[in-house]
Amino acid sequence: MNLKPGADNRQKREWLRREARSASAKEGWLAPFRQFFATSPITCPYIAGRAERKLIVELGGNGAALFYDDLSRAGFRRSHGFAYRPACRGCSACVPVRIAVDRFRHTRSTRRIRNANRDLSARLLRARATAEPFRLCSAYARFLHNDTDMA
Repeated sequence: MNLKPGADNRQKREWLRREARSASAKEGWLAPFRQFFATSPITCPYIAGRAERKLIVELGGNGAALFYDDLSRAGFRRSHGFAYRPACRGCSACVPVRIAVDRFRHTRSTRRIRNANRDLSARLLRARATAEPFRLCSAYARFLHNDTDMA
């Protein structure tokens, strides 16, 4: 998804709106009715001793792409046909982070982190499926979500 501001993003959102209106007109609906649900508290996978709840909504139907585009800007994540976000009472530790790369400027804090990690190196590669990143992702999922359906 293109997160930078400008004409490209406006064009994408306008295209999504037209698609949603077109689909709605064919089915006779003005807008889909969306129901949000909160899960029961479960053990927080991130912070020991805390409970986690999620706010969940289904992504099907007319205008789902535009709807998810809006939800993702509000901190929702997607899993299959659903969007969800943490909704824990009295806790806001899980904050989704999106960095507008074209507007990023180092601060004292980010320079300190960069300098502390000068021994790390990285390189850009063309996206391709290989065993190495699959093993890394699998190990991460097992570590973080060992006994959940996300493992």
